[in-house]
Amino acid sequence: MTIFVTGACGFIGLNLLRHLVVAHPEATVLAADLIEDDCLPKRGNCHFEKLDVRDRETCFRMFKRVKPTHFVHAAAVTIADDTEACAQWMRAVNFDGTVNVLDAAADSDSIRRGIIVSSSAVYGTQRNVSDCVPCDESHPLNPTGSYANAKHDAELLMTLREATLGFPIVAARVGPVYGPFERMRPSRPRTSIIQQLLAALLQERTVRIGGSDMHRDWTHASDVAAALDNLLFAPDLAHRVYNVGSGDKVSSREIISLFTEQGLRVTWTDDLDHAEIVLSEQDSRAPLIIERLKRDTGFAPRFNIRSGIRALVEGSPS
Repeated sequence: MTIFVTGACGFIGLNLLRHLVVAHPEATVLAADLIEDDCLPKRGNCHFEKLDVRDRETCFRMFKRVKPTHFVHAAAVTIADDTEACAQWMRAVNFDGTVNVLDAAADSDSIRRGIIVSSSAVYGTQRNVSDCVPCDESHPLNPTGSYANAKHDAELLMTLREATLGFPIVAARVGPVYGPFERMRPSRPRTSIIQQLLAALLQERTVRIGGSDMHRDWTHASDVAAALDNLLFAPDLAHRVYNVGSGDKVSSREIISLFTEQGLRVTWTDDLDHAEIVLSEQDSRAPLIIERLKRDTGFAPRFNIRSGIRALVEGSPS
């Protein structure tokens, strides 16, 4: 058995690899990305493969050569900048890269199941906190911005190609994630509020915060990895789209409070121009209903927001 992961050196990719090499010691785990990362698992069953998913010919050659039985396509650019150059880069990786990976997988004749990592961004943001009602996979989609639109189109592509792929494939709509290995990279130039608060705590500095509040369905990265693993190997899946999240609506003020319990110093300011972190109610996302994922794969989140933040703080080097 060979598991192939694109975007393997990204945030979700690294957490997924760390999970897979332990959960499936008998499998060969191939970590595909542009540049090899020092955080890749050091186990003998994990191997690095250099791959740019925008390079169609290389995608075809690699799938033919390594003959994966399962793959997770997690390569993505998440820049929240809708300049034309960034929009084109995002489209080339998030959509064109998905075209290349799906076509190469279909041509390889070795795949048993594949996963396209999508995003809860396809549901859109919420204008105010009261609108943050839980949504299941049938909830109307309202993607806004280059990132959400590219993910939405990748899902449509998967649906259109499904009949000709020759193997089952699912889209995992992943909600906001926090946890180990969240770092700024060219393809991810901003980190989450949780990572920013963690950095301030570890640096023992006071952080200035402004704005109202924001609600999101935060999920620990190890839970996301476990959910993707379950989707990859569940005996039978009744659906082709699954929400992946904690199922809990969490406010940013609650998160800040949890960090102050750990010793973080916070000051609040009305001067948003001089705030390090600005909370925007309009950036809220609805919590994801994950009953489909639970029912079809047996998934259950290991962490709630309190235990997850505690594990993150305790596991971070001082």
